[in-house]
Amino acid sequence: MHYIIMAGGKGSRFGGEKLVAELCGKRVIDFIIGHMSAVTNNFVIATSHNAPNTRKYLIDMGYDVLNTPGLGYPQDVKFLQDNLRDDLLLLNGDAVFISPDVIRSFISKFEGKSMTGITLYKGTKVYIGLNIASPNSIEDIEIPIQGELIHLNINTREDLMEASKKCKELCGL
Repeated sequence: MHYIIMAGGKGSRFGGEKLVAELCGKRVIDFIIGHMSAVTNNFVIATSHNAPNTRKYLIDMGYDVLNTPGLGYPQDVKFLQDNLRDDLLLLNGDAVFISPDVIRSFISKFEGKSMTGITLYKGTKVYIGLNIASPNSIEDIEIPIQGELIHLNINTREDLMEASKKCKELCGL
């Protein structure tokens, strides 16, 4: 299995490159890198032409970066599957509250079929930004994940403000 952080989106709802925005004194992407690093040291970060500042930041920090076409999430996943030809654990670069324990638990449920992590938030199903894409699977199983903040992906400036408030609460600031 390949472990991949997806970091090549346009950030159109955010109004720019959200993954290099500051959150509690760190870049948003640094949270995801920390979570993935606690699970495995063998991961790559998928970027695209849509996120040049994110790509530069990651390269400057010495991370393994793989360039995707940047045509959209499904197309980039297909590109990765075609080129890596293996199961892919995909963690979105804006899913700052998905902990290493959640990632490990999700992986433990893998039985050779593609999986998508979901949660319920205020009665609505939310895709949390954690998937396993299996090239040999035509079905995608939704895996319910529990956790107070895992619904909160940074998609807008308001999401960043909410995440900042939660981050400060968690750190006692």
